[in-house]
Amino acid sequence: MRAALATQVSIDYFLYSRSDQKHFELLGKIAIAACLITAESGSLSLLPRRPGELIDLSLSERSWLARLFKNVLAPGIRKAEMKTIFDNVSFIVFNYDRCIEHYLTHALASHFSVDLSTAAAIVSERLRIVHPYGSLGPLYDAKEAVMFGHYYRPETHEAADGLYAMSQRLLTFTESQKARAAEAKEMMEHAVRLVFLGFGFGDQNMELLRPSRTNIREIRGTVKGLSKSNTREVEQQIYSLTGQTLGPDDLQDCDCSLLITDEQMFLTRR
Repeated sequence: MRAALATQVSIDYFLYSRSDQKHFELLGKIAIAACLITAESGSLSLLPRRPGELIDLSLSERSWLARLFKNVLAPGIRKAEMKTIFDNVSFIVFNYDRCIEHYLTHALASHFSVDLSTAAAIVSERLRIVHPYGSLGPLYDAKEAVMFGHYYRPETHEAADGLYAMSQRLLTFTESQKARAAEAKEMMEHAVRLVFLGFGFGDQNMELLRPSRTNIREIRGTVKGLSKSNTREVEQQIYSLTGQTLGPDDLQDCDCSLLITDEQMFLTRR
C-alpha cells in the first residue's frame, strides 16, 4: 500500500481504485485514523491545558475558525439567544477531523460565559454538520465519544481497539454515496448562499454535493494556488452544480481567513 501511494493523488483515491480488495480498505482506514488522531493532538492551540478546561483561544485568533465565529456567527446574538447562533449556517466537511465542532464548543463557552457541557449540548444539537466520509467519532456522546486529540500509547490494547473503532467510522467514496450523500444533497437543496473554503473541487466530492434542485443564488470560494486555467474549470464545475455563472470576484486566490474577512458583509447578510 505504501509503495502504491507514491503514484496516487491521495489515499482516498487509492482506496477507491482498490475497492474490490477489502484488506486494503481496512488497512487504509486504520492508517487514516492513526494519522488523524495524531494530527488532532498536534493542534496545540485547540487542546485544553487539562481535560475539561477551556482551550487558549488567543492562540487561534488568526485562524479562519476564529474569524468565522467572531466576525460572522456571533455578532448580534445575545446570550439569551445563543441557541440560535447556528440557525443560518450548515457545514459539509470533507475532512475527518473534528476541529470545527471542538473549536465552536469552546468559543461558545468563552463568548457567552457558560460551562463547556452547555456549549457542547448546543453544538451537538443545533449545529448542522455532515462529514460525507465520516469522522473519528462524536466528541460528546457519553458512550461513543472520542476525546479530541486523544493520545494512544502504541503498545497498548487501547490503541488497537481505539484505532479500529475509529477506522470503522470512516467511509470510502462508494460507502459515502450510500450513507451520507443524501444528507449533503439535502443541505445543498436548502442553501441560498454557498461558500467553498479550502475545497479541492475533486470530481467525486462535487458529485457528492450535486442536488436534484437548487435555490443557490450567490457563491463565494477560495481557489488559492490554482492556475487561471484550473480556476476556469472550477467555474464550469460550479455552474454544472448550481446553474449559477460566477462573477469575476466570486472566487478568490486567498486563504480562508482572508476570504471570511473580505466577505464579512456578504456572509452576515440576513
